Amino acid sequence: MLSHSGSRGTGAAVCDYYSKIASASFGICRRLKRLAWLSLDSQKPGILGTMELMGRYAAANHALIHKHMTSNLGAEVLLDLENHHNFAWKNGM
Repeated sequence: MLSHSGSRGTGAAVCDYYSKIASASFGICRRLKRLAWLSLDSQKPGILGTMELMGRYAAANHALIHKHMTSNLGAEVLLDLENHHNFAWKNGM
């Protein structure tokens, strides 16, 4: 069984919000704005925590969907994989 689930739009909205702020703060050409970033010590506190929260929310949605589907089907889970996207992370550089 394969399913796709996420934060039901909330995570994408949070990511889009911060991406727009980042791209507006960069004086780069339009084609490169998707490469913009915000520093964790920027004037927008909570960036990383908010993105991590959305990741946990998406993971919880995924887990509940699979739990209910396998329970209703009477199926046994042999392998459970989760593939996150829309990451925010700390850079060690």
